[in-house]
Parts: sequence; structure tokens; C-alpha cells
Amino acid sequence: MPELSAGIFLILTGMAFIFFFASFKFEMTMNAVLKLIGLVFFFILALYMSAEYDIVWTETATDGATTWSTTKAIIDSDHQLLAMIFYLFGILATGLFFKDMLDINSAKKEQIKW
Repeated sequence: MPELSAGIFLILTGMAFIFFFASFKFEMTMNAVLKLIGLVFFFILALYMSAEYDIVWTETATDGATTWSTTKAIIDSDHQLLAMIFYLFGILATGLFFKDMLDINSAKKEQIKW
């Protein structure tokens, strides 16, 4: 099974949720841009989980002469459930992104009216 480091997984997950939820605090174009970045991260995570990557934590210990390396699987099952959750967040972000883009265009049209 392919492996993905737990640190990379946590960073990607954190960035996806931070960008997605931060987008609700901004107006107009910045809102849409943050949702777009969030949806890209959600789809990246969904693809990793669909490819059944194990999320692992590697520990290395040494006593001077001998080095031991231990790999612990944090997520080694339920890949498809996590993939579906990330796909759903990605689809939600996509829908909200297009809604924001339509709202931006309608706001610009109202400003242009004479």
C-alpha cells in the first residue's frame, strides 16, 4: 500500500478547512478565491484517499549502534469513507464557489445600471 505521512495529511486537511471556512469572512472576489483554494485541497485529499493511501506516522530511535524505525498506521482502513467525505466538501465548495461567482456578476450588473 502506498503511504502518506501523517504530517502532510494534517497540513493538507488543516489548510483545506482553514481556506474554506475563512472564505465566509470575506466579500466578493476574495471569498471566491479562498473557496477555490479550499476545494482544490479537498479534491487532492479525496484523490489520496481514493487511491487508498495509508496515513502513517514513522518513529526512529537509536541507541548509538543500532537504529530502529517503527511505522504506525493512523488510517489504514475506511479510505472510501474519508474519500467520500472529502469529495462532499469539495462539491460543496464548488457549488458555493459558482454561487459566489454568480452573485459577483449580478452585483456588478446592478452597479452598472444607470
